[in-house]
Amino acid sequence: MHTGLMLSSWAAFLLIAFTLVGGPLLLLDWRQRRRLMEIEHQILLTDALDREFGGIFAPVVTKPLLGPWAIHLAVPYSEPTILARVFSVVGTVFGGVLGMAPNAYQIFLSAKPDLLPGTRVPRSPLSKTQCASNPVAAA
Repeated sequence: MHTGLMLSSWAAFLLIAFTLVGGPLLLLDWRQRRRLMEIEHQILLTDALDREFGGIFAPVVTKPLLGPWAIHLAVPYSEPTILARVFSVVGTVFGGVLGMAPNAYQIFLSAKPDLLPGTRVPRSPLSKTQCASNPVAAA
C-alpha cells in the first residue's frame, strides 16, 4: 500500500510538472515552428514577385489559427494585366511550389499608387522627429 501511494504521488508530481513546464514549452515550440513557416512562405512569394516585377511588391503572409493562409498585398489597380500576373505568381508559388489547393489560401489586396518602374511618385524626405514618432519609419 505504501508503494502504491508513493507511485501515485510521483505520477501526480510528474503530471503537474509537465503541465506547468512542458506544456507551455511545447506550445511555444509549436508557435515558433508556425511562425517560421509563415516567414518561409513569405520569402518564397517575395522572391517570385521580385523575379517577375522587380522589388515593387512586399507581401505579408500569415496563417490564422483556424483559417486558410492569408496573403496581404498592396497592388496598383490601374493595370489589370499586372494584377493578373500577380495572381498567376501567387498561384504558382502556393499551388505549384508549396502544393496547396486553391482554397488553402486567400489573397487580400489593398490599393497602392502605380509603382511600375518609371512611374514612381517621389516622396518628401522625413525629418528625424517624424521618424522617431513612427516606429515603422524609424526601423
